[in-house]
This record gives sequence, C-alpha cells and structure tokens, in this order.
Amino acid sequence: MGIKLSVNLATGIGHIFFRSKIGLSRGDYVHMISEDIHDVDISASLEDLRGFLEKYPEYEKQAEAIIEEKRTEEIKQKKLAEMASKSIETIVPQMMAQSGYEWNLESEYKYFGTGGTPERYILRIKTKKHKMIEIPLNKNNFAEKIPEILNVVKQIEQLLDQTPFAVNIVNYGPGTRWIKGTNEM
Repeated sequence: MGIKLSVNLATGIGHIFFRSKIGLSRGDYVHMISEDIHDVDISASLEDLRGFLEKYPEYEKQAEAIIEEKRTEEIKQKKLAEMASKSIETIVPQMMAQSGYEWNLESEYKYFGTGGTPERYILRIKTKKHKMIEIPLNKNNFAEKIPEILNVVKQIEQLLDQTPFAVNIVNYGPGTRWIKGTNEM
C-alpha cells in the first residue's frame, strides 16, 4: 500500500495518491485513487490518513474475502460449463445415432479460439429436400432443447412438405428494419 500527499503551499492545492495491492499472490487486484484537493488543511488531512491507516488492515481482510469469494464462484461456473459441455457432447451423439438422420455437432469457442470450454454448440441436422436445420445449444439452454430436438425436426420436415416453394427460416439481429403491413387482404 502506498499513500502520497503533496501540497503546493503557494496555491493551497493538495494532491493525494493512493495505491493498494490486494490479492496479488493469486491475481492482480490493484486499487488506485488520485485526486486534487483545493484548500487543503494539512493537519486534518494527516489525521484522516492516520485514521485510514488504522482501519486499512480490516479493509484489506474484507477485500481479500470478497476476492476469494469471486474466485470460488468463477471456479464453480467454469466447472458447471465443463459439465454442461461434456453432457452436450455425450447426450446429443447418443440421441442422434438412433434417429436415422445425418447430423454434425460443431463446437464454437469465444473469440474464435479453440481451447478451453466451448461457448456453444451448433447441431446441424440434414433433412429431406437438401435442407439442413441448425440448432444452437449452450450450457444455459441445452437441457430444455435436447428432449425436443427430434420432435422439432419432424415438425419442420412436415412444414417443408406442405410448402410449395423453398423457404429459409433464420434468426434475425437487432439491426433488421421491419415494415408493418395492414391486416387487409
């Protein structure tokens, strides 16, 4: 921890700089504060600093506890993501192997990387008439989606059988501009 107080006696403007390193043995948590103070009362400022220094060990202990709590939560979330990933990689192939469909399960990583736990998976299922259905799966939604996948594929195939022309159904982004039609037909 470092505290630096400098005062320009001619102008009466003080500058305080505080730097604290907490948790550096396990991560980089650096607190820095820098502030200009007008009309500094040096005696009061030194008294405030003395009070702060007396309370600093308590603050440091609380900060370390918060940091440790965050690390524990990060580890927990990483383990849950790994478990979800392994579940997707196990359950989907078992289900699709018995479905009679041709399929492909592709993993997608954050920032186009290839290491660690995938952010999400794309299940591609080949249907009749040279069509393909893409179903995104991630650690938050796979449990609800997996039991319904084959039912949804059958419903989409039925819809395609009834449609007299080619149709693509895709997700749209927030930048799509829509024009609302009237109900008169």
